[in-house]
Amino acid sequence: MAIDVCVIDNAPQSTSRKVAARQLAPREQEVLELLSKGRAYKQIASDMELSMGTIRTYIRRLYGKLQVNCRTEAVVLYLSRSSNS
Repeated sequence: MAIDVCVIDNAPQSTSRKVAARQLAPREQEVLELLSKGRAYKQIASDMELSMGTIRTYIRRLYGKLQVNCRTEAVVLYLSRSSNS
């Protein structure tokens, strides 16, 4: 079983991260929403009726746009953005 481990930086979000979060495609936003609910990649693929390869591509693009390195950072950023709205 693989465990996703990363260090969370508590520094204020950079402006570029905030802008990038707003530039997510609708399907990327949907993937991020499912990640925030604790879904595994395989479950996300099944829920969205997409292949695992497509989900991995969405995840890779999400991480790049949000300037994060792991699922935890992406979800923390998403949840903090949701609570600030």
